[in-house]
Amino acid sequence: MTPEGRAARVVAAIAAAVVAVAFFALSVDRHVYAPGSAYLHHNPQLLGISDASPQSDRREMGAFRTLRKLYSVVAFAAVGICLAPALPRRRRLVLAIAGVAVFSAGIEVAQYVRGSHESHLSQAFDVGCGGLGGALGALVWNGSALLRRRFDRRRFGRAR
Repeated sequence: MTPEGRAARVVAAIAAAVVAVAFFALSVDRHVYAPGSAYLHHNPQLLGISDASPQSDRREMGAFRTLRKLYSVVAFAAVGICLAPALPRRRRLVLAIAGVAVFSAGIEVAQYVRGSHESHLSQAFDVGCGGLGGALGALVWNGSALLRRRFDRRRFGRAR
């Protein structure tokens, strides 16, 4: 690997670490991200859900949980996009999945220590969302790199 390639990997690793630290801080901050859905289940007024209709409340809470899981996949994909260029090309996808899933597990442990009352199944699902986000991030990075190489070949007659 060239010195420029090594430097690019270091910069990518630093960027991934900065993004990961920011998301970690947000995920354990009680004012930004309530520790687990149990907190919102016992405080539905925070979502504007009334006590008048328990059935519609359950649907709204379910929709909120689904939205929260989707958000986590997108957030973990951002970490995966930053992490991908720091990883070896041949093992990038597997390492991004594993790395972001381990990061997600760390968040779950920190949330548990801070008082989250999510079930183990919900926590495992969240770690799976982390792995999925890591995979999406690596695939987006790989796809964008492929497009850049094709564009360079067409425009300049060769790849960089």
